[in-house]
Amino acid sequence: MLSTATKNDTGLFPLVLADIKRTVAPAQGLDVAGNTQSINAAAWIGPYILQRIGKDPVSGASYTYRTNTPNVGKVMSSAAGRALDGTFYNSW
Repeated sequence: MLSTATKNDTGLFPLVLADIKRTVAPAQGLDVAGNTQSINAAAWIGPYILQRIGKDPVSGASYTYRTNTPNVGKVMSSAAGRALDGTFYNSW
């Protein structure tokens, strides 16, 4: 997961999903509890993705980026409803 790459480098998750495209370190990120912390710019090796962040192919909307525990840094489908296997799209 791309948000995990920033955590591996800086110890923090991106504050917003768009931060993974930044060429310079953002000022802040999120710890595993969802608290805002300062990022050590020297540890930033971004951008972590060069292309645009696409839309959720199921909903056509932006992906949901979780910033609260226990899901800090988790990128999920923004679609409502269930898949054919019975799982909720937003659990993916």
